[in-house]
Amino acid sequence: MSTLTTEDFKRGGGAYPSTWHFDQDLPEDRTYIEKTFKVLREYSGIPADKVEEHVIGIVRKNPTHQFPEYPEILARVKSGDVFLDAGCCFGQVLRHLMLDGAPAKNLKGTDLYPKFIEQGYDLFRDENKCGLDFVTGDMLDHSDPALDVLDGKIDIIHGTFLFHLFNREDQIKLATRLVRFFKPDAKNALIVGRHTGQAEPLDPFETWTLDKLQRFLHTPSTWQALWDDVGRLTGTKWLATAEVVFLKYLDIDDNYWAKRKEITGDPNPPKTLRFCQYRFAVRKQQI
Repeated sequence: MSTLTTEDFKRGGGAYPSTWHFDQDLPEDRTYIEKTFKVLREYSGIPADKVEEHVIGIVRKNPTHQFPEYPEILARVKSGDVFLDAGCCFGQVLRHLMLDGAPAKNLKGTDLYPKFIEQGYDLFRDENKCGLDFVTGDMLDHSDPALDVLDGKIDIIHGTFLFHLFNREDQIKLATRLVRFFKPDAKNALIVGRHTGQAEPLDPFETWTLDKLQRFLHTPSTWQALWDDVGRLTGTKWLATAEVVFLKYLDIDDNYWAKRKEITGDPNPPKTLRFCQYRFAVRKQQI
């Protein structure tokens, strides 16, 4: 469940602008990674002047984000609710919760790739002291027994930069698997996260481009529709909210528009491509 790479963008062939790329270096604007740096300084005990060198030596880009629900989440986990970071990568969100006082016994992480868990131990230098419970398995494979240990054990799930990696069919598989993780009697089951989406409905070529990558990017209405389908499949009901936290208009090169005209027959394409990031929350409702 890792982030996109340059090779991922190339799967769309000539449809993707040559300027799209995966950043190999830490960004100049450190706003979004300062929280992770704080964890490394105060939790891992790495000297402030060595943090950047340490991070670059292990992972090239490692942003974390916080949510309006964070105070609620922290209070609930401190009071005994169990938190799962789905697609946890290095486990930075779990360490941030620990730094803020959440007990490790109430924190769990899962990822497809064991190497991310191992690199998390290297990153935070805490393999023998963190006490976190990590499980590796495939959330898209409902027959994978490795994740059964989490079924019926969870109150809160975090899943950032996860759903936008998949097509809608696989997003349904992912979401229904997340539902199985919740305690049957969870009174306030909550999923929070962040993913790339669309501020407006896609035009036909944008849809074609994402289909080439086998990815579905949501608008707020399609995000709720997804959870309506999940509810019907699982006998549950969910209220999904999505807040745009980042919106960008990209200038697109001539090759992109030539391919777009070939696919759609539209001789007058717009001059920008829209994409955004949503901060979302999904809460279980009473039926």
